[in-house]
Amino acid sequence: MTDRIRELLSRVGAQGDAPATEQERELRERVLPAARGLQSVEREIAREIASSLGRAGSKLEGALERVHATLAAVQAASPGSAERRALLERYEGEREHAERRLRDLLIQREAIGLRNHADVRRRYVIPPRPASE
Repeated sequence: MTDRIRELLSRVGAQGDAPATEQERELRERVLPAARGLQSVEREIAREIASSLGRAGSKLEGALERVHATLAAVQAASPGSAERRALLERYEGEREHAERRLRDLLIQREAIGLRNHADVRRRYVIPPRPASE
C-alpha cells in the first residue's frame, strides 16, 4: 500500500478515537475547525476506495457465477450436439469477461498500493478453458 494511502487510512481510523485529555478536546474544538473539513474529505476518500473495490469484487463474483452456471449447462449437454457447441462458445466468452473483471480488480488494488494478490486469486478462481471436442 502506498505511504500516502496508508497514512490516510490510519488517520481516518484514528479519527474515531476520543482525545486523551480535556485539553485535546478543547484544542480540537477551538483551534482546528478547518481540520474537520479535511478529515471529512479523507473519510470520504477512504469510503470511496472501499466502495470501489467492493463494486469491482461484486462484478467479478457475478461474472464467475455466470461462468459456473454455463459450465454446468455445458457438462449436462450431449457431447457433440449443437447445443453443447453453442454453450461452449458462450462459456468461453463469459470466461474471458470474468478474466477481465479479475484484471480490473487487481489493477485497482495495485493503484492503491496493494501488491499481494494471492488472497484474491484464491477467492476468485477462473475455471479452465474447456477441452476441445
